[in-house]
Amino acid sequence: MRFLLFVEDNGLREAIADYVKRLLDKRLSQPVRVTPIGHNGKSDYLGTIRRKVELHLCADSGSDVIAAIGLVDLWTLEESIRQLRNLSELKKRCGEAKRHVEGIVGHAKFRQHFAVQEVEAWLIASPQIFPPKARRDVEKHAEPEAIGGNESPARLLARVYQKRLNRDYRKVIDGASLFSDADPQHAYEACPHFKRMLDDMEQLAKERGL
Repeated sequence: MRFLLFVEDNGLREAIADYVKRLLDKRLSQPVRVTPIGHNGKSDYLGTIRRKVELHLCADSGSDVIAAIGLVDLWTLEESIRQLRNLSELKKRCGEAKRHVEGIVGHAKFRQHFAVQEVEAWLIASPQIFPPKARRDVEKHAEPEAIGGNESPARLLARVYQKRLNRDYRKVIDGASLFSDADPQHAYEACPHFKRMLDDMEQLAKERGL
């Protein structure tokens, strides 16, 4: 049995899928597979998500799929979904974005979830994985999903890496390495929207006997 995980970022798809699987496997009676399907940014995600979900769930190819989970950075949708621009409350923005994307896909097995504001928030929940010179700056953020405004989680890491390590934060190279070292339980405890996704996936898997 497996989940399909449709992610916005093609470069980190394997690292994100493994990160999610590690926590799910601890919470289920038997291991579950997480198959990542990457996209090339928000436009590709919104433009192709319906077709890709239908393709992967058609006929026998989707018979072993528990659910198709969509994962996209919330802030990247705000320019594309006009309704979000006038919503200041995070809960309402997530609710409207979820309704919008699930309406586009229109499949009973599809659930849309969000990284708030970016998947780097999950990494910031495990400050011990960062190089010692950068760790203190990361530790200041006990609520990673609250990072936003002019400095998203990825931009925060870019600033810290330049200031403390004198180099760029490389999203794919550094991100993949950090995800392999990070404990997803930390993000589960510190990031409510990550917790919501994992709880949803756990419940869906248990309904299928896992």
